[in-house]
Amino acid sequence: MLGKRLQILKEAVPEMDRGVIMNGMNGLNSGMLLMGYKPWDERKRTSEEISQSLAGPLSKLTGVRAQPALPPLLPGAFGPPIQMVVAG
Repeated sequence: MLGKRLQILKEAVPEMDRGVIMNGMNGLNSGMLLMGYKPWDERKRTSEEISQSLAGPLSKLTGVRAQPALPPLLPGAFGPPIQMVVAG
């Protein structure tokens, strides 16, 4: 049932060109939808704008607690932001 609901959301995002739905990640009633977007020159919205636009529809899914989340820009960059010092 969760998979069918997430499939509907997946189809509602025109910028998405691929996606994977995983059910039962941390128990029977859990899942995850991973979305891959079209290249920048083929879409008008940023990933942030797409993510924000999904918050409302996700909140209306009965029996589902879902929130969009973007991965860090740098792979493996979970945690505090990276700080750099440029000295000359």
